[in-house]
Amino acid sequence: MASLQHRHTVSDKHPIPSPLGVNIYIDESGDLGYPNGSKFFVFGAVIVKNHNDEKCCKKHVMRAKRKIWGSYKFDELKSSNLHDECREIVIKEILKGDYDFAYSLLRKDEVKPDLRNTSGLYNWLAALLVEEIIIKYGFKSDVNVIIDAL
Repeated sequence: MASLQHRHTVSDKHPIPSPLGVNIYIDESGDLGYPNGSKFFVFGAVIVKNHNDEKCCKKHVMRAKRKIWGSYKFDELKSSNLHDECREIVIKEILKGDYDFAYSLLRKDEVKPDLRNTSGLYNWLAALLVEEIIIKYGFKSDVNVIIDAL
């Protein structure tokens, strides 16, 4: 008997989250430029384990944006653009949801010069974080990875 697999198409602007499985939203902070730039490069992940948590996550992000709207007029929430009071409001609002967080931190000064190819390093770090999340949680359903979309 043939198995039915659920597939999603991804548009350029808005990836379609998986209603049947797990969604892992990934975003980065810092840069991979050498020798200048930030000292660290961080991948952060929000792990949304079901469709109801997906709606809850989006609701908390929108609520956080509304709460700081007078002080923050950008579409994308970026911590570097927030002053401390707004950052605290956003963090408290987002932590109200039932989803998990993970991160991967790279100390750029510890990377060997021959490994500093930014696209290869970026892809390896992203894949490593996703692999560790899948192994830790033991996900058996679809896993949809959405990079830089929240």
